[in-house]
Amino acid sequence: MIMNLQKLILNRLKSLYDFHEYEVSKDNMLILSKMMIDIMPGISEKQIDQFFDSVSKGEYGVLYKMPTCLLSMFQRFRKENVRIMP
Repeated sequence: MIMNLQKLILNRLKSLYDFHEYEVSKDNMLILSKMMIDIMPGISEKQIDQFFDSVSKGEYGVLYKMPTCLLSMFQRFRKENVRIMP
């Protein structure tokens, strides 16, 4: 299951960075995908799609080439979408 999620994230990362005409190495995209799964281990395919759709629409601000930019957006997405258990 994690491999499917990672593959989905990699495909969405590639599409996103291609759209913005940013060149990002496959190794860096692999690292980013692993970090996203580490940040939100229970993430679903629907949530991945929701996150990338939100980024594409500019809901989290301007996407810059730096990986920390996307990870900051993802941290914000996680905070908005993870229920805090009492």
